[in-house]
Amino acid sequence: MTLTVDERLIGICKGAKVIIEVAPEYGFGEFGSGEHIPPGAKLHFDVEIMSVKGSPPEPDLFRSKDLNGDGFLDKEELDAFYKKVGRKFNPRIFWHEDEDKDGRISWHEFSGPKGANPAGEEEL
Repeated sequence: MTLTVDERLIGICKGAKVIIEVAPEYGFGEFGSGEHIPPGAKLHFDVEIMSVKGSPPEPDLFRSKDLNGDGFLDKEELDAFYKKVGRKFNPRIFWHEDEDKDGRISWHEFSGPKGANPAGEEEL
């Protein structure tokens, strides 16, 4: 399995120094590049990690659909949300998500992107 340069850097900490080798077929291949990179050259990059950025937060579609902020989604909220974004609400999705069949979808029942914490619970 061949990894991209980005994939090779996953898990490397700030301040680390690594050497990344790039096979010719993923570099300049059989043609090379000008007078400095001959055909079929394996490229070597000395890399020092100067900073590390965290991943962007997962979108929280649950909270964006929970229009009244009560920590549950009901059919009326979902219908209103889908109208707002120009789509038609499909009640079959609601009944699929409402695992305990109490007429509302809790944060735990919701299968879409919902962030790291249940609605109403602050991050520590």
